[in-house]
Amino acid sequence: MDSNVADAVTGIVERLVRSLEKQDAPVALSQLCRAFLSETDMSLTSACGMRPAEFLAQFPGRLSLQDGFVRVIEPPATDRPDGHLPAELLLAVAPGPDALPRTVAECVEAQLCMDVLVQLGGSVGRGTHTSRCQDVDLLLSFRCGSVDARRFQEMQGPLQRTLEHLLRHLEVEFDGERRPCTTDVDPRGHLLLLCGGFALRVLLAPQLSKTEARSLDRRLDGLGSMPVALEAPLVSWVRAQPEHVLNHIRVVKHWASSFRWSSAYLTPPPLLLELIVIHTAQSKDGTLLAAVFSRLADAENAYVAWEVKARICAQAYEPAYGARPVVLDPFRGVAVNHAGPDRFDASELQAKARDFVRADPRAQLRQLGVEADRLFADAKPADAKPADAKPAATPKAAASIGSATTAEHLAGEPDEDSQSDASFVSLDSPR
Repeated sequence: MDSNVADAVTGIVERLVRSLEKQDAPVALSQLCRAFLSETDMSLTSACGMRPAEFLAQFPGRLSLQDGFVRVIEPPATDRPDGHLPAELLLAVAPGPDALPRTVAECVEAQLCMDVLVQLGGSVGRGTHTSRCQDVDLLLSFRCGSVDARRFQEMQGPLQRTLEHLLRHLEVEFDGERRPCTTDVDPRGHLLLLCGGFALRVLLAPQLSKTEARSLDRRLDGLGSMPVALEAPLVSWVRAQPEHVLNHIRVVKHWASSFRWSSAYLTPPPLLLELIVIHTAQSKDGTLLAAVFSRLADAENAYVAWEVKARICAQAYEPAYGARPVVLDPFRGVAVNHAGPDRFDASELQAKARDFVRADPRAQLRQLGVEADRLFADAKPADAKPADAKPAATPKAAASIGSATTAEHLAGEPDEDSQSDASFVSLDSPR
């Protein structure tokens, strides 16, 4: 079913349910179907192409169907898009160790007899790594003045062979020990520097001024559709995102890293997930985590583009037609589609995200490595209560991530008695 049609039908259903509700009493599904037919001269079954119950089940974050009655799930008033994540989840997705890769980068820059600037890239360089997702790039930008990008591309082969010989004999001083390094080449032809359990992918590029970067032929890519000359500003831009956005990125990547994907082609690239979270944070209202999961559950139709003016902003406009999915970064534009068929197939990511959204909240948290009972503790019976004790609040039904009810459970709505920090939950993925 087309997503635009689904949104339109869901909007009508929500409006009808709100108008038919009386004193918080839920609306019978049969009553809703009659109202829909009267409103649109079309049955709900014909409009959505399936049984109404099956249609409503596809929107767990917006509509709830229980015992033949329909409710609209309203977002809690205290639910903020930048709400803090719960401490247990933040602990589970805490950044992994990165001291060794940074020491390696410093050592390479100090020991190479070349005029080169060495920076970290990948998840570690962008500050979005977790204990499960620790891909790291070593960006070597050579200071060679005004350079023709085509000539630098011709130099990359000999330069990489020279670096392979030099880096093979590199030793890094870390924690009072001298750690030897070795080299390898990955299937796409990138040089790998192996040290202390990390595989640092070595990317080569000329160091460009802003003017030169704008005029660079972005189609040139010596090592497989990644114009690395624009990688360094991308790393800096991601690192500069607000802390709550970086935390949500880590959760998404941590979630994705928990799966054994069918192949490398079906494994979501870390940068793709980062771009979707940042774009969602800038363009969608409501709970950030729910909005991100909603987009991942429709990953094959994703559209992520940017407006680059005085500052980089998410492009809200989505063309009605054209190939999907499209996930661009703000520095390389249409030259690199991170969700393009030459890089990635989103079908498995979409299927797993849909399963996650529909799962029980405890199952969702277990996927994230969080002990569910820490956040969803059952109420303990109290034999004796003080005379002035307040009546217990009516328990709310648990909901899955992607629903506003879950946002209320996880996004940290404070109790009357204790200001809870509990927050929303999110995903995390491999590279």
